[in-house]
Amino acid sequence: MSLADWSKIFCTIDAMQVAYAEAANDWLLWSAEDSVVRFLEALVNDDIDLARTMLDPDVTFANVSLRTLRGRARVMRMIERLARSRVHYDVTVHHMSACGSVVLVERTDALTWRGLRMRFWVCAHFEVRDRRIVVWRDYFDWFDVAKSIVGAVFRGPRRAE
Repeated sequence: MSLADWSKIFCTIDAMQVAYAEAANDWLLWSAEDSVVRFLEALVNDDIDLARTMLDPDVTFANVSLRTLRGRARVMRMIERLARSRVHYDVTVHHMSACGSVVLVERTDALTWRGLRMRFWVCAHFEVRDRRIVVWRDYFDWFDVAKSIVGAVFRGPRRAE
């Protein structure tokens, strides 16, 4: 390898270290809302590592009317199962409000499987400590979910956009 090649390698490493340092410093400035937005983006993008980082080791996830999951390992198993499945998750945030470490989110979740797209509203309550989510509670209406499933079946598969 020539000196120029080595120089390119070291410049690339330096640039990566600077980018990492900037990201780390940016992370220190995140508000509770920033943490929730980044977490939801990680779920949409199947960014398992970022999602794991955003959750506190002692996180509690309550999908109201379903079983409550306690601990990052259990919550991550659920997230990893969704990421490995053929179901694509998407989210549209309609409103978000924060008071200190508590963030409330009104959103529409979309689950797409084999072209069938099911959309339903969800309200969420997040509690954030040190930029990590310690409580994640989702509220939704089973009737709304059922209407979405029936609608998706009658509409049929969507074509790729």
